[in-house]
Amino acid sequence: MSPRKDRYRVPEWRVKLFKDESKKILFGPYICPKCNQDNLKIKVDKEKKEVTVTCDCGLEHSLKYIPSYDPVDYYNKFIDECHHSSD
Repeated sequence: MSPRKDRYRVPEWRVKLFKDESKKILFGPYICPKCNQDNLKIKVDKEKKEVTVTCDCGLEHSLKYIPSYDPVDYYNKFIDECHHSSD
């Protein structure tokens, strides 16, 4: 590899930092609509095709498994269902 290409490479520590931040955003914890704390966790079990949303405050909810969804998509679906059920 030429020295010029090395100059424009992203340092490994920057890549790791970016990956860690994206994992935090993707997998939670998220803000719970019941207790307003960052304790909401989303567990996706692909083998059993189950998705559970749980919080330390006792909130628990099941969602339909959709293969193309990421955990953040399930969080948005959960929030939408919470708002519709309270109306």
